[in-house]
Amino acid sequence: MRIVVTVAAVCLGAAGAMAASPKIEAAIKTFRAVAADPARLKLFCAMNAALDDAAEKKDRAAAAKIPQLMKLTCPRVFGPLIS
Repeated sequence: MRIVVTVAAVCLGAAGAMAASPKIEAAIKTFRAVAADPARLKLFCAMNAALDDAAEKKDRAAAAKIPQLMKLTCPRVFGPLIS
């Protein structure tokens, strides 16, 4: 989990130095909002773990959790993508 948070922090720091498109800037804003809220960060970490389990272990139960975790983590971004 520390690695995920560290990578996110480095990406957010580096992103400030680059001029980015509006979509990239919106994504950065979303990551910052998730990082600032401990409850949403916990959901993000759970979603990341489920993604890893689904990809590496072919875990169908983990794969089934991913859409709901995405909606809970950031409904404004992921809600319209998942019906």
